[in-house]
Amino acid sequence: MTKKCKQIKANCYYALILLFTTMVAAEESVLLAAIYEADSSVELKYYRDQFDETPLPGQYSYTDMLQLRVKASGFIADNSGFGIDAFTRFNPNYNDQIVAGFDELWFQTLSGLFEYTLGYQIIDMGLMENKPIVDVLNSRDFQYDWLRPDKIGTPYITTKFLGDSNNLEFYYAPFFIPNRVPDVESGHYYPGLNTINKKNVHDKQWAIRYTYFGDHVEFGLSYMYLTQEHLFSHPNSSQFTNRRLGVELTGLYGDILLRSEVVYQNPTGDLSSGTIGAVGVEHTWQSLWGKSDLTLVYEYFFNNTDGTDMTVFEENYFSVRWAANDEALTQVELIAIGQRCDCTADVYRISLRRSINDKCTFEIQFQDSQKYFSRGDLNEDGSGWLRVKLEYSF
Repeated sequence: MTKKCKQIKANCYYALILLFTTMVAAEESVLLAAIYEADSSVELKYYRDQFDETPLPGQYSYTDMLQLRVKASGFIADNSGFGIDAFTRFNPNYNDQIVAGFDELWFQTLSGLFEYTLGYQIIDMGLMENKPIVDVLNSRDFQYDWLRPDKIGTPYITTKFLGDSNNLEFYYAPFFIPNRVPDVESGHYYPGLNTINKKNVHDKQWAIRYTYFGDHVEFGLSYMYLTQEHLFSHPNSSQFTNRRLGVELTGLYGDILLRSEVVYQNPTGDLSSGTIGAVGVEHTWQSLWGKSDLTLVYEYFFNNTDGTDMTVFEENYFSVRWAANDEALTQVELIAIGQRCDCTADVYRISLRRSINDKCTFEIQFQDSQKYFSRGDLNEDGSGWLRVKLEYSF
């Protein structure tokens, strides 16, 4: 047995031990649920990505991922609560075979109209599907999905003033957690990706946000002082400080949802200041065929800054979702993304999701792009991938 095979075998053993340990912790969380009036769940997810043709020679033609996630939340007292979202991930195709951590691990207490939260948190802002204009307080995990990456839990100290129709929120983070990007041997990797300085940086970050909630209108105003990083390599630095003033406006008119987000950003270094934003419209036809619903989403993105490529797919976005609303919760979605200036770049994804039973869900996706990630002589035509995903909850 070669040294590499022994290492892979050892990593498999370590993964099984870690998964077993996490499941034992899940059983303990069930016991805690009875004591602290909490809810808990365990999710086991496996999927494989099969590439028709990898972007670069020598890359894996497939990618496997096995993940166990334990969630728990509840109340310790009438005015205090907690949240846990822990995961263990086994990646046989990556050098780091096992990844484990917390996306959420927080304690929360309420005093009068003030809510205080301390710990690893996932912060949600705005409603844009494609491009997070104001929703940038968490870095992203791009290892398996460029289009809809998961957020990475970040330690924040959060204070909120909860009014009847408005909130005032303050966030403080002691350090910056960078994005996760694919390994160079993965078929999801493309040349030019920023893979340096992937360590936590002790740069303080903070943000303040005011939100107003009306009958059919929501408004938000925010200011952020953040550390951010380029997704693709930059000649001077991979990370930079950014000051961002953002405005959000969402309106519901009948069955039509209108949303807009605009941010003026002032990054450090040789990066130019300017405005980025997006406007979107969403319409749902309910009970179009029997019980099924059809939803159309269109978002237009604009950017007059230079060199702040913090996310991918900064182009016009179109989505069609059909929900059967049957017992299997069948849903079909088609996503298409086109470039701003011409029609030479196209990205599309089609997916089918269906519940096998109340605990098991099956999903299949296909995604392809044409001349989108091109760097130099690279052309990813024909490098589409097929994903088969299975989720089990208990």
